[in-house]
Amino acid sequence: MNKLIKMDLRNDRPVVSSQQIASDFGKRHDHVLRDIGGLKDVPNFGGMFFETELPDSYGRPQRAYLIDRDGLSILVMGFTGKDALNWKIKYIQAFNAMEKSLVADINALSPELRLLIRLETEHKAQQKALVETNQRIDDMQDVIGLRPNEWRKICSHLVAKIAQRM
Repeated sequence: MNKLIKMDLRNDRPVVSSQQIASDFGKRHDHVLRDIGGLKDVPNFGGMFFETELPDSYGRPQRAYLIDRDGLSILVMGFTGKDALNWKIKYIQAFNAMEKSLVADINALSPELRLLIRLETEHKAQQKALVETNQRIDDMQDVIGLRPNEWRKICSHLVAKIAQRM
């Protein structure tokens, strides 16, 4: 129970591996993967669970997930057993400590670097929004059945009809 929790960063957020969760909670890794698979319909699944490959005990690549605080909370909510509550508390403390450290690290930077970090974060959010908007437009084109050049003709035709009625 005195084992340290190894955390990494993914998208500037602390994460833990599904392998470590399995080990700490005394579960088989394939059962943890199964439990994660059962959560794929949870909103924002991809923002909490990051599929990856990590070496197993023999060094072979094995499918695994890196899991953030929210994903961990959802995943281990149903875990029971002798030490489950203690591990849940230990993980919460580890996430709190890592997040506090990250904030302290950012606050120690110069105002110019903090501004650059904020701008980069905003830029990433805008890029993500743009990709999502483009995807929605592509989806709408598929539904409507328009090719990229056809919409201009249709819109021009509609504008001309509106103008004739005025």
